[in-house]
Amino acid sequence: MSTTASNIVCILLVALFAGGGYLYYRGQQELLRTGRIIKRQAHFWEDSELLYSAASYPDVLAALEKTDFSFCGVHISANVGGRARVLFERLGWKAALDYYGENSGEHAYAFQFLSWKVRNYAAQDTTNMNMLQTAVEKMFLQLDPDTEAEIRRSKVKTKTEIV
Repeated sequence: MSTTASNIVCILLVALFAGGGYLYYRGQQELLRTGRIIKRQAHFWEDSELLYSAASYPDVLAALEKTDFSFCGVHISANVGGRARVLFERLGWKAALDYYGENSGEHAYAFQFLSWKVRNYAAQDTTNMNMLQTAVEKMFLQLDPDTEAEIRRSKVKTKTEIV
């Protein structure tokens, strides 16, 4: 291949990557603008979100049944393993909403991602993960506008391979 041809190939590759990056950025901005996702801390999928609400576990289960999660393609299972847990599964990751009980009218929940795929040191499908977490938060706020959330940082060790 001549120098001119290889320069053209390089320019086309740079333009292709820049165009892809711009389309991704524009898509993210649209999701932010419409409230489908919110701006989150880096590596949010490694953290647990503790939710304190007046909404009882049966109320949360009923609201989950009415909530359309098809936009992020998750399969939902309730009361997994005989415990008060809702499991959200999608190809490549899993999340759970655990119910920890009630104290003086306040119900405690924890939302966390249990597993996710990593490729070249980057988590995959974080946009859909963010959409799910945002939808769960909005569902809680619809049930109880006074729901309080607390992010609990997790220490995560991973083994990653460069593919």
